[in-house]
Amino acid sequence: MQAGVTMLLTIAALRATPLRIILSATRYLNEHAPRAATRDEAHAIIHAARRAASRWPGRAACLETSLTATWVAAFTGRAVTWCHGFRTQPYEFHAWIEVDGRPVAEPSTTGVLAKTLTISPTPRMESR
Repeated sequence: MQAGVTMLLTIAALRATPLRIILSATRYLNEHAPRAATRDEAHAIIHAARRAASRWPGRAACLETSLTATWVAAFTGRAVTWCHGFRTQPYEFHAWIEVDGRPVAEPSTTGVLAKTLTISPTPRMESR
């Protein structure tokens, strides 16, 4: 349920707010989460975000699901790294989450994307 409500919030924000403000809010949430998410927690969160996206009647692709997952993590006191990247052959943009520098629940091809932007947890955090 939390992922569904957060998906609504994310989609509304993406439609009504400049991306720079959404990314600033994401950075703020990550900075104020008490600890970094574990891989298992991040897997559960991204899968919940994807389930919520599958029920959305409109577009809810990688940007929406990765931001939703990042916000759900923060709302539950965890932080993940949010990433955006691209490749040129074939041309593709993608957004995803990472824990400990590794993409969570992503195909191996995500590793070939050049990261253009990351929002990481604060360095004082440790996974438990």
